[in-house]
Formats: sequence, structure tokens, C-alpha cells
Amino acid sequence: SVAFRSLSSCCCSRAASPLSAFSALASSSCSDVSAARVPRGAAWDDATIPGGVKCSDSALLPFRRTPARAHPGHPAIRKMIKPSEMRDKADIRREARAFWQELTTAKKTGDYVRLERSFEGFLRSMESPKKASVCLAFYPLASEFNVLKALRQQRWSVALPLVGSGYSLSFHLFLEEGREVQTLTTGAYGIQEPRADSPVVRPSSGDVLIVPSMAANSKGFRLGKGGGFYDRLMEKSEFAALEKWAVLPEKLLDAPFEAEAHDLRLDRIITEERIVTYP
Repeated sequence: SVAFRSLSSCCCSRAASPLSAFSALASSSCSDVSAARVPRGAAWDDATIPGGVKCSDSALLPFRRTPARAHPGHPAIRKMIKPSEMRDKADIRREARAFWQELTTAKKTGDYVRLERSFEGFLRSMESPKKASVCLAFYPLASEFNVLKALRQQRWSVALPLVGSGYSLSFHLFLEEGREVQTLTTGAYGIQEPRADSPVVRPSSGDVLIVPSMAANSKGFRLGKGGGFYDRLMEKSEFAALEKWAVLPEKLLDAPFEAEAHDLRLDRIITEERIVTYP
């Protein structure tokens, strides 16, 4: 498998959440910080993060039960989110959808720009040759993060999904080293899709799957939109074996929901502040 460097420079100057449901969020200020890989179960603190995270300990993110600088795998999170505090997926999905809607409305300012810069920096830090890998990504809706922009700039080869019968997905080449190789069409769900007659990409070792995600819990299980497309995709061993990424705002990590047997677990989440791994 391809080795990845979990190092990305990004800004984490935190602005107030635009989502009214999270109006109780305590204010805090952070200096610029480089996010580094920390083993699961280790704390993200001034000793383990280069440069240190200068955040107020009282600043809690919407789904968090610990200070913002704690790693999602830290035992404190598992202790503080009790079973009785777990929430229904539908409620979390509704709040996350509203958050994404407001975040993507102002794509040229604030947290969205910081998320873009973090993802771009992460891709630039990749050790493996991009020519040897294909990224199985997705064409973003208006309320989703646009992963294609940075992938195109960094000259990745990218395959996009096509919805087939029985809610199945097949992937077809869209970018070859950053260059478009086909024109997309509007699919049944209003999403831009590759042509059905274009060659199908079969995933291989070293390829990466970027999964559209609404939020994620403290163990790295993602919350999707409820259609189950990617959960069913994991039933195919060649897709289940891929390293799976998501790009999420820091405020949508550690959502308090219990994962079900069919839920997809992410390997890596890129936020505007850091890269979180779930080994």
C-alpha cells in the first residue's frame, strides 16, 4: 500500500459557527498550527503538536465533550459521551445538513477557505507519486465540499461514481493527471456523472476513496445522507480495502451516534485544523 504523510499546514483561527443550533458554542482563539499524526489514544496537546494549539480549554465544539485540542481517540471522549447522551442519526444529520448549507453559502471566506487550504496542503505533502494512484472521489453538490478543485490543481487522476441499478456505484475516469478526459452528464439525482459507456475503473492497491460525509463519530464512522450507497460499496472487497478519506469541518467531528454494523469507517479525516487518523 502507498504510504501517506500526515502533515499539513493550515490556519485554525476559529470563527463563530453560522449555525444557530450551535449558538451556545464557547468562543476561542487559535494561533496557526501544523497538524501532525498522533497515534490513536494519544492526546493532541502542546507537547505533541508542533507549535502547540493555543486554544482555551473551555472551548467545546458542537459535538465535542472534551477540549478542541483532544484527539478523537482519546479515552476522555469515550468516557464523557455516555450511552444515554447518544443521539439519533436523523437529528444529527439534520443539524449537519444545515451547517453545511451555511458553510458552503460563503465559499470564499472563513472556515470553508481554511478547509480548502488544509486539503490542498495535505495533498501537496503526499509522498507517493500521484501517477501511480487513482482517487475515487465525487462530484460535489452545492452544499458539499469541493474535493475536485485541489485534486485537479495537484494533477491527480480522479474517477467519479455513476449510480446504477439497485443503488450500486461504478467509477469512471474523469481526470487523468488533472486533465479532463470526458464530459459529465446530469444523472437521475441531479448529480454530474460520467457517461455510462466510459471505461470502468477497477480499484487497486494504492488508490484512495474520498467519501462524501455529513459528520463522523469519535471512532471515525461517517454519517452519510442516508442512502447507503457507500455502505453497500464496502460489501465489495476491492473497495473495502482502499484507504478511505473524508474532508470535514472540525466542528462536525465526534458526533454522538452509535455506529451500526453496515456503517463505513474512515481511515483519515482532513479538517481545517489537522489530519485525524483512525488506525
